[in-house]
Amino acid sequence: WDVPGRLGGDFWDFPRNSWKCFGSMFEPFIVFLFFVFFVALFFDRFLDSKTKTLGEFFDENLGYCAQNGHKIEAGHHAEWIWLFEKYQSIRGQTSKRIETIMLKLFDWVITHGIDQTHGGVYNVQNPSGHIIDSDKRIWCQFETLRACAVMSRHNEYKQKANELADQLINTIEKHYIDVKTGTWNEIINQKLSPISDYVPATTPYHIYPALKDCENTLSN
Repeated sequence: WDVPGRLGGDFWDFPRNSWKCFGSMFEPFIVFLFFVFFVALFFDRFLDSKTKTLGEFFDENLGYCAQNGHKIEAGHHAEWIWLFEKYQSIRGQTSKRIETIMLKLFDWVITHGIDQTHGGVYNVQNPSGHIIDSDKRIWCQFETLRACAVMSRHNEYKQKANELADQLINTIEKHYIDVKTGTWNEIINQKLSPISDYVPATTPYHIYPALKDCENTLSN
């Protein structure tokens, strides 16, 4: 990644891609080592221990970037919930520490990341929930939907997760996906009107896997 700068794009995708790609090429143990490395990095550097939020911008020493270190994204909080679930799956056992942070991440998404008036997941906020970018990219919706599928397996969160999943599916169907053409609105504004005229080829990378992961859990 470019430092100082944002840990985004290929960096955030690496642990997930290692599962998809390397899992079919090498022994699962190698994939597990990648996850161990990134989980350790998450707790040591990415996570703000005070706010229990996930940073986006870091300096060359992996400290929070002075200019943009306050910016966080609910979509990445949701994506890490799935990553932790996958890590525990290949590890073969759960961890109280990981289960706890999964709940913390999901609590933050529910409390601050969701537009309670219009629906959808905000792009960028600060740790206290103040909105920095009120637009809503499509990938954030699908990663949050997938996090709902994960959290619905936790009894104490099942109702919240299913309710949020219903809201997101309704928003996605009405404002993002055109099932007739197979295209989508990449970005909508806070009031759910489209504001983009392009469809990146990378977006199905979020859409299709999320739908597959949700298919069984949220089928009802």
